[in-house]
Amino acid sequence: MQPSGHLPENQSRKYAAQLFSAVNHLHKHFVVHRDLKLENILIDKRKDWIKLIDFGLSNTWSNKTFLSTNCGSPEYAAPELFVEGRGYGAEVDLWSLGVVLYIMASGKLPFRVKISQHESFQNNHRIALYHQITRGLTTRHFNNIKHYSEGFLQLLEKLLVPNADKRISICAALRHPWITAIKKNIVQSSWKTGLYAHQKILEEVSKIANISVVELSALLKYEPYGKLGGLYNIIAHNKMLNERNSTSPYKSNSCKCHFDNRANDDSSVYRI
Repeated sequence: MQPSGHLPENQSRKYAAQLFSAVNHLHKHFVVHRDLKLENILIDKRKDWIKLIDFGLSNTWSNKTFLSTNCGSPEYAAPELFVEGRGYGAEVDLWSLGVVLYIMASGKLPFRVKISQHESFQNNHRIALYHQITRGLTTRHFNNIKHYSEGFLQLLEKLLVPNADKRISICAALRHPWITAIKKNIVQSSWKTGLYAHQKILEEVSKIANISVVELSALLKYEPYGKLGGLYNIIAHNKMLNERNSTSPYKSNSCKCHFDNRANDDSSVYRI
């Protein structure tokens, strides 16, 4: 963090791209994390890579039933998690991602209640916090993050939508211009591969390295001459030699969302 408590926007974008990619991977395998927060996001020593941890509250879901246990960390919890007996799905993770992004931009929690040193989280605190969360973002919030770009503010608004039905999906978040802008600075092969070839090479390298294309793109931007950058250029060079006269377009993998799939809840986890 900077002295002001927030991250530079480009650094936030890098971490956000990795977080969204990780959550997309979970949701594609019918897993909801349900406790996304700063404490469950690790970062390596070089501050390049993040990793999600603590899947103790995670659960799977199918298209039969909604999840129903009100669990997780209150300050990061979506409004629907405060309503006893209300069903919900993977969209609760998107709200939590919005809270994380807001903290990156401001260094502060967007929604919180003051609790004295000798108090615990009681029902009156829960009610006060719920009222804040259901209002969503206010002018005060936007004043705290006005140093960030308009694209970031637009994405944050789509994440921190109190109405779960109107909240952005993980796939749409990954395609949002603020996230995809990271690709504009991706290392390009010295042999100047075309756009389709570039995407194809990214897909090949991501499979070899067993990471997502979004994660690979972020790494290539900050480590263009690392091992994966070298692998990218080797593949690009071989394609240039073998397909010099080829004009066939490559198709990129599509993002598949599974937000309509739900599963039975686990009543053993702790509740909000």
